[in-house]
Amino acid sequence: MKKLFSLLIAFSTLLSLSALVCTPVAAAEMAQRAQGGGIAPRFVVKRLRENNRKMKYTIDVKYPQLAAASDPRAARFNREVSAMVMKGVTEFKKDFPLPADMNPPDMGSSYDVTYSVELATRDLVSLSFLVVTYSAGAAHPQHFSAVYNYDLARGRKLELGDLFKPNSNYLRVISDYCISALKRELGANADAEWINTGAGPKLENYGGWNVTRKGLEITFDAYQVASYAEGDHEVVIPYSTLKNISAPDGPLASVTTRGANTRR
Repeated sequence: MKKLFSLLIAFSTLLSLSALVCTPVAAAEMAQRAQGGGIAPRFVVKRLRENNRKMKYTIDVKYPQLAAASDPRAARFNREVSAMVMKGVTEFKKDFPLPADMNPPDMGSSYDVTYSVELATRDLVSLSFLVVTYSAGAAHPQHFSAVYNYDLARGRKLELGDLFKPNSNYLRVISDYCISALKRELGANADAEWINTGAGPKLENYGGWNVTRKGLEITFDAYQVASYAEGDHEVVIPYSTLKNISAPDGPLASVTTRGANTRR
């Protein structure tokens, strides 16, 4: 899903002058407190668009905010998601060349962010972001993923280890499953060493994870387990594979026992 539209975004036409727009996603009243202390998630989309003709770049960024901003848990979610997204915008601008260094025939540069709500329940929200950036004169755009997983009931950002029992060696379980799945997907031409390195049981290899209805989704960006031409890769690990190592009172418990409500 994430890679189907990534190249199209980078070559979009020039956008309107700077604007920050809020658009309702659901025509619903402000989220109410749910049983057990969670929040019924209702989102609005924020959009930042900028067309800098002098510096020859465009920015088009979309990200969600919870409607229940008066709830401290929702307020923290909104602050952290906004800060994460704007940090990328700031870094893009910081590294931008001065106009004198630019070649006039260049088509210009762009920075685009879209997102998907992979899961939204009263207990947690799992977001995936697709970032596509193009630097003037480059052979092709670069695209990479980012995620944000949030415990709505407790009002805190989730780390991968929060899903599992202490000392469960969860990285080994996840890695073994992903390596096998990637080798099947990539077939006879798979570079086993590349896969073993990029999907090995190291925390830095598993920064791209989302909780979904079907299982724990792991995203490997281009170059991590295969060449750029082969794009990014997603592996969904069924919850049945993780049931013996999942924390019994952890975030996955609510997903596997109560189901989930997704919005895209």
